[in-house]
Amino acid sequence: MRPDDLRNPECSSCYLLAAWETASGPEAFVELNGRFLIVNRAWGRMFGRAPSEFPSLAWRDVTHPDDVGVDQAEVDRLLRGEGEPYYELPKRYIHKNGAVFRVRLCVSLVPKVDGSPWFFWVSAFKQTVLAENRARLARTGFGKEVYRRAAEDLTSAVDTIKGYLDDKRGKSDAG
Repeated sequence: MRPDDLRNPECSSCYLLAAWETASGPEAFVELNGRFLIVNRAWGRMFGRAPSEFPSLAWRDVTHPDDVGVDQAEVDRLLRGEGEPYYELPKRYIHKNGAVFRVRLCVSLVPKVDGSPWFFWVSAFKQTVLAENRARLARTGFGKEVYRRAAEDLTSAVDTIKGYLDDKRGKSDAG
């Protein structure tokens, strides 16, 4: 598979590819040898790179050195056909500016029609966004207020339902 194959205007999947390329979540197709085949714009933004820079890179080139072994072990397992054809793990990547960032990585092995391995579909969720939001909620106390209000609303809803059921029971008992 080549990136041009995916961009062929006669390809019946061109609409799907256009949606994939512009999706807000970082996504990449990676060849079995570890080289990036194609990445979407969000993947490029996550690394501070243009999507066109990735075909010259392998996933190991942008992975924190301490995380290469764990990821490679999972890749090898997929290629041996053991277990489920996917894995998920926390991982550190290296931004173009040298900063290390964390993601929750989801990798699926995409098979050819004959069932043999074709390429990896990789999705990532940047953990710093989640951590920053949690920290902001903790600092402001807003999160506790939201949970308190939700609990009050839930209690109120349960009380309303109980009252309705009690009324229904009372009417059926009286009738």
